[in-house]
Amino acid sequence: ERRQDEGEGRGELVEGNVHFALFSMEHEGYADIEAISFICDPIMLIAPANHPWAARGEIEPEELLQADFIMRESDSGTFSALRDALAKHNISTGDLNILITLGNAEAIALAVQEGIGVGFISQMVIDRLCKGKVAEVRVRDLNICREIYIGRNHRRPATGAQTAFWNFLTTLQREALELSE
Repeated sequence: ERRQDEGEGRGELVEGNVHFALFSMEHEGYADIEAISFICDPIMLIAPANHPWAARGEIEPEELLQADFIMRESDSGTFSALRDALAKHNISTGDLNILITLGNAEAIALAVQEGIGVGFISQMVIDRLCKGKVAEVRVRDLNICREIYIGRNHRRPATGAQTAFWNFLTTLQREALELSE
């Protein structure tokens, strides 16, 4: 199974080569894409198991300014969600000491495991790749959610099953919104 990055997947959707795609970045600017929120992917701070923060379990947001970071690229959904969450604490990603920028969360997890620095990655990656090998560190009042969208190209003719699936998803979303109000 070939794994595409979300930009490529979204491009395949725009071109009409796939029926549905998942992506975390905003989809404005793509007139043919109809997208709905699918899941919230929590983004967590991880540190090497022997890092001082590992024993504490929770830090203050200002303490992030003292760490060496391994980060995602600035155009990634993870970086965007982190940037927005830090801004609520008057912290800019430019204020962080970024040692290296890597292209995927798995590489960040491995670098953190090796003790190179700390990083923010998806809870899904932690659970699948590095649970028990790194420390999850809570940052007080910093809750980061990377919104994952599912989208379709509304200009591409859909089969009955695809239409039923989309209607099912939109009904679930509508019901979830009604429950949260």
